[in-house]
Amino acid sequence: MADVTAEFVQKILDLAPVERFTIHGLEYSDTKLNLVAPPTIDNIAIGTLKGFVDLLEADFEGFQKDAVLIHVVSHDKVRFIAKGSDGYGRRQTFIEATAQKGEKEFKFDTYYSVEDFNISLRALFVQSPELDDLISLASKITQADENRIDDDGISQKVTAKTGVGPLVGERVIKPTVKLKPYRTFREVDQPASEYVFRVKQMTNGAIGCALFEADGGTWKLTAISTIADWLTNRIKGSTTPDLSSIPVIA
Repeated sequence: MADVTAEFVQKILDLAPVERFTIHGLEYSDTKLNLVAPPTIDNIAIGTLKGFVDLLEADFEGFQKDAVLIHVVSHDKVRFIAKGSDGYGRRQTFIEATAQKGEKEFKFDTYYSVEDFNISLRALFVQSPELDDLISLASKITQADENRIDDDGISQKVTAKTGVGPLVGERVIKPTVKLKPYRTFREVDQPASEYVFRVKQMTNGAIGCALFEADGGTWKLTAISTIADWLTNRIKGSTTPDLSSIPVIA
């Protein structure tokens, strides 16, 4: 009878709601059958690849070099993680570097006034001869009093004419231009992409300019590969013992 009573009481206790308590930052349960995972260490969040490598060289957690790896997650995120998971199926992230975005970003597929277009190109793209040519072309279009735009679906031809004088000029706009906007970590070479450049007459009569992405996102793969190469070269050249043995996965 005593065993039956004990079993009956245990079943009643099992039906009771589970109570959880947090004491000094640790979580406890009042039942021994339910698993409560212990806390993990907060990762360190930084915004540069240099800071990422500096932390590795500082050996801040005293980690075993053969138990960790560097994972290039995307074009703007890198993690320093444990190779194995813990008993609760969790993988520890020690450092996470995220590329810092500028206060402004270029809006592709959007028509700008020529002035705003040129200012954005100067501020948000790596300077190059092709960028200079694009800015020069846009500036010449807006300086004319009258423009005619012919578009065959592949390239555009812009004829600029003054109101009282002869023809100023006729220019065929190349179907695509190759440019390097800032969009990954500043320490690495920014990946180049092809863009379709288009101009059109806006409702207010002014000329609008726009860039349309034309590489299908291939630049992200290029950025990931470039980041992995940069990190590999940096840790190989480090004076910190055994740092070069940490694999870089992209």
